Amino acid sequence: MPVILEGHYDYLLHLDLSAFSDPERRGEYTLPKRAHVAALARAHPASELFLVRHRSRSRVVEEWNKTVALQLERADLACGFARAMRAKFGASVVNAAPLFGLGEFVRKVKGAVVVNSVFRDTHRALVSFGMMRDQNVLPLALWNRVAATTDKVMSCDTHREDEDLAKCVHLAGPGAESRNIQMLGRPLDEPPFTAAAFACSPIHAPSVMARRRGRRPRRAREPTKPRAAV
Repeated sequence: MPVILEGHYDYLLHLDLSAFSDPERRGEYTLPKRAHVAALARAHPASELFLVRHRSRSRVVEEWNKTVALQLERADLACGFARAMRAKFGASVVNAAPLFGLGEFVRKVKGAVVVNSVFRDTHRALVSFGMMRDQNVLPLALWNRVAATTDKVMSCDTHREDEDLAKCVHLAGPGAESRNIQMLGRPLDEPPFTAAAFACSPIHAPSVMARRRGRRPRRAREPTKPRAAV
């Protein structure tokens, strides 16, 4: 956050091209009303960040696969990040991590300790693991800093008919299910959860989803045809 903003603004509304390029919007976008954003901030004065849920996908693991398929992420690097995060949080926690559309959010400017830490962790992990899409990292950075349900971060939904940030609820954290709950709050890439320790082979990188338990079932063999009598 540029220091110059701290002396002039209380909240920042972030928008980028992805907020306008949603196919359902057909190139149209209505800015959230200033009065509504102000009312939202007044209703949740302790909240530092208002995020909008992704319109097409609900979990970050889905976004990993989608961006790899679209070649917006390298499969081996996304695989390495996924392995490190599963080692840190546990597979069930990572598979449940929510996805947000970062083309549109509202954040507090002054005294935003939690959101500043989350954004720093996100940037650091992007660089360390070679990831390119911030929405693929931020959900885990959030849960890394928020171990339980918190009023510091709000998860919101929007609708085409009403572009205001609506139906905001407190973000739920990973809670006690996290495998390494005592290690939360430290940088995502801090040892032992480093990119080098969990690197995947560029040639044989497994699926970044990797939800299956155990080995894949073997394909049933076709019955052997009886040989003709000689």
